[in-house]
Amino acid sequence: MSKKSQALIITIWVLVILTILAISIGHRVSMALRLVRYQRDKLKATYLAKAGINRAISELEKDAKDTAYDSLNEAWSTGIDYNKGALDEKFLVHIIDEERKININTVSSEFIISLLEKCAVPDAYKIADNICAWRGDQGLLITEEAKDYRDLGYTCKAGKLNNAEELILIKGITSNVCNSFKELITVYPLEGNGKVNINTASREVLEILVSTCFKKLQARQIPGITENDAQALLTRIIEAQKAGVFENIDLPSSLGLSPDQAGQLVIATDSLDGLQNQISVRSEHFKIESQGKVGNITKNITAIYDRGTKKIIYWHEN
Repeated sequence: MSKKSQALIITIWVLVILTILAISIGHRVSMALRLVRYQRDKLKATYLAKAGINRAISELEKDAKDTAYDSLNEAWSTGIDYNKGALDEKFLVHIIDEERKININTVSSEFIISLLEKCAVPDAYKIADNICAWRGDQGLLITEEAKDYRDLGYTCKAGKLNNAEELILIKGITSNVCNSFKELITVYPLEGNGKVNINTASREVLEILVSTCFKKLQARQIPGITENDAQALLTRIIEAQKAGVFENIDLPSSLGLSPDQAGQLVIATDSLDGLQNQISVRSEHFKIESQGKVGNITKNITAIYDRGTKKIIYWHEN
């Protein structure tokens, strides 16, 4: 083989090797650039989601100055959709009034039983006892059996629930049972009376409140009240809620109850077990769900904002 042929073959091999190296380096550079873009967009999505949280807090604080009540007719309840100049960079925010739900940390066992029965949970009385024992209730009504968790390998907490997901640790509550009523409860505030905002409460929550107040009055053998009175009061509340807002908890005035509707008046205003003891028109705890989006990359943040203390008391990034 001539020297020229040998040189040509060597040159070709060198070109092949250099081509392979160039392709390999190009692929690596391309991968690195895609990774850099992904990390950049992920970071941008994170900050957009955080911006959504701040925007929601701003809306809630503005609303607090404008009105003395909270309702679903206000700007904060409609959500926030914000585009940062480009169509593929935005955040979406959803604000949920936590106090539109039943506070599992503070309500009496009667309300928990009504909640469980409303959701068709078996053994409602037993599970209600277990919840009360878990959250640290004291007294003769809390049995030793409700406090015994030795078979499960851990102890009864005997303290307030920090989040709704904690319910799954309580005896008798499976994931299916928890999911059946999870959307109707809150754990905020952890202390206090945990009243329900009558302006934002769902029909299911209002039914539980009214029916429990009625049952407690029946147990005290208060005369002149019937199930028809309870149902009529519930209907009035739902119709009034749709028509506008309750600016205060004076139900006789807000609902136009007259003296001849004595049963409804008792259920609404009884000093011990009346509905007015369980409701409010203003909320301080709100769940903020914010999603930052850049192209196909999304970042989700969930926070609980306490408007009373102006603090974020729960934060979760996904």
